[in-house]
Amino acid sequence: MDLGKDYQLNNGDSIMINQVFWHYGSKKKDYLVTSQSGDDWIIGEQELADLVQKKRTTKEKLELYAKYFSGRTDVYAQKWSNGKGYSPALKNWWSFYKLRNDKEAQKNLKKDYAPFTKEVIRDQILSSDKYHRYGIYPLLDDDTTNLLVFDFDKHASLIDPYETTKAVLATCSKYKIDCLPEISSSGSSYHLWLFFSQPIKASTVRF
Repeated sequence: MDLGKDYQLNNGDSIMINQVFWHYGSKKKDYLVTSQSGDDWIIGEQELADLVQKKRTTKEKLELYAKYFSGRTDVYAQKWSNGKGYSPALKNWWSFYKLRNDKEAQKNLKKDYAPFTKEVIRDQILSSDKYHRYGIYPLLDDDTTNLLVFDFDKHASLIDPYETTKAVLATCSKYKIDCLPEISSSGSSYHLWLFFSQPIKASTVRF
């Protein structure tokens, strides 16, 4: 890291290194940096190196996606062919499909769930097929979750989902809670993701 040089961080911010402090009796060092908003911070060398933006490989991008959007790995949700809903993805989906008009016969089949893998994530991101759309099941076996997502939709409510999303974003910003907002595929509703550093009881998260 060079003094007087600007660096771009992974979160989009930029900082300038103003001074370096060497630890007594070791080769470790800390940096005094100034953010684009004019705030001064002291940060360790390794921590800064982890924050500085660098070009990620495809493997690293998939791993980052899986780290944040994490839930059960033994099953995932797959969008229906009519686009109106989701259900657990099956390895033996064709067996169920052939018996789609015979519900009694379907009861004799055992569902073989497909696992949530890096290949599934890659397909979700790169596939141009609109039915290759998947979802995660965030509730883990021990009733904990790694994330919370708000879904602000119009439906029959008089509340404006756009204004509601802005209000929650402002609250998160006030309490320095990092979150990820997105516009839904419909274009008329909004999602707001919060990611935890460790699994938390779902009842606590919901409360």
